[in-house]
Amino acid sequence: MVKTTRTNSEGRFEFKNVAKGDYKLLITFPKMADYITNLRLSDTSHIKLGDIKMELKSKLLSEIVIQAKSAVRMKGDTLVFQADSFAVRTNANVQELLKRLPGVAVDKNGNIKAQGKDVKTVLVDGDEFFGDDPLLATKYLKANAVEEVQVFDKKAKLLSLQG
Repeated sequence: MVKTTRTNSEGRFEFKNVAKGDYKLLITFPKMADYITNLRLSDTSHIKLGDIKMELKSKLLSEIVIQAKSAVRMKGDTLVFQADSFAVRTNANVQELLKRLPGVAVDKNGNIKAQGKDVKTVLVDGDEFFGDDPLLATKYLKANAVEEVQVFDKKAKLLSLQG
């Protein structure tokens, strides 16, 4: 940014002592779309822009599409939870996230149950994390690193964290 100014009560403005060169002029006003134009100044430039017509921001927008991911969905025989749909405190671990998921319970010892069955294995990005101890994966991984939690039954209940 080289210079800034405000208009006077009549809506007029001017810049003095601007070095020659190429510039972008940006004019803003609340609730109005920004006006941007390129200017090339020489040593003797005196540019009159005349009336500048600005559009309301509300008139520029032709369409809004809102798409929401479902917080919980079924994908075949797998129950999928979108992790960011369940609020946890900053720096929370995965155990705290799991406690917020419907049908998933974590006791004070870190044991996990999903749909009433004990979870024996936790997968992180499809691989076992810290061997077969789900407590380590859920206690030491941060919840904000997890994109989704998948619960599926593969002989014993499995929990898969995708991040």
